[in-house]
Amino acid sequence: MATRPWITAEEVIGYSDFADVQNRASAKLTFDIQRAEAFIIAYCHRDFSEDDIDDEVVPIPDDVKTADILLAEYYAHNAQAIAKVGAKQSESFDDYSYTMAASDMSAILKALGIDALLNPYVVSDASGNMFMRLRKL
Repeated sequence: MATRPWITAEEVIGYSDFADVQNRASAKLTFDIQRAEAFIIAYCHRDFSEDDIDDEVVPIPDDVKTADILLAEYYAHNAQAIAKVGAKQSESFDDYSYTMAASDMSAILKALGIDALLNPYVVSDASGNMFMRLRKL
């Protein structure tokens, strides 16, 4: 398996323009990076441990590292926002009210542009079905 983490907390801090991400403790950013990498592995159905063609260990592609940085930054910024505001599902002000839906990860991937970075590395799942026809010779 390629050595994890694929990126460092310093890379996330260096990329981010959010003050709350830049001021987040390295230990917490490391957990955000682990979450991002676990999501990428699950999304792509591979752990980037070896090349699919010749079973040779290869470095992590730059697109995957970029997606890792973007997703780790999202997790760090989102955790800070929830800590400040609190996780609210709905709220009312006088005669106005709103309800927040649970976050849809596919919408987040599209908004961050991560799906375009990761789609070339997605390995299709096997269907699990097999059809075999036998005949007597």
